[in-house]
Amino acid sequence: AGFPHSFDNFHTLSVDAEVVIPFGERVAFIPSFDVRMLLGKNVPVAYFNAMGGTLAGRYVDQQIPFVGINRLVAMKNVLSILRLDFRFRILKNHYLTGMMNYARDANFFSEYLDGLGHVGVGAEYSYDTIFGPISANVNWSSISKKVGLYLSVGFNF
Repeated sequence: AGFPHSFDNFHTLSVDAEVVIPFGERVAFIPSFDVRMLLGKNVPVAYFNAMGGTLAGRYVDQQIPFVGINRLVAMKNVLSILRLDFRFRILKNHYLTGMMNYARDANFFSEYLDGLGHVGVGAEYSYDTIFGPISANVNWSSISKKVGLYLSVGFNF
């Protein structure tokens, strides 16, 4: 019921990296990037590129986190995200993080540089407890055009 009779070959290429660069005992710069490309004619909908939320793979395996969107957003076949976090340790277990990210997407490589892309920003306060971090962040993005709030308690599973 609704399934295709055959599938065309398609491929998924994915690359990501993150590094923590400390500046003394209280400040850290944390750049990261994610790139995910779908190659092929008719890629099944189940393998679409997605971004949003603070956790990779929370709603679908291929979800890439994006500050400023607290839900899942479907993206085009070529998706790249650059994120820059600036984390400050205020007291022993208290942290304040400024977050910025920029995403570009396109259906084809030839269209990749068209348009302005998408921007998201946020600020997060975290307190480390024995049960895991308690965090709250305020965020905004050019996609949602709304201020959002995200709360989390404990470790991510």
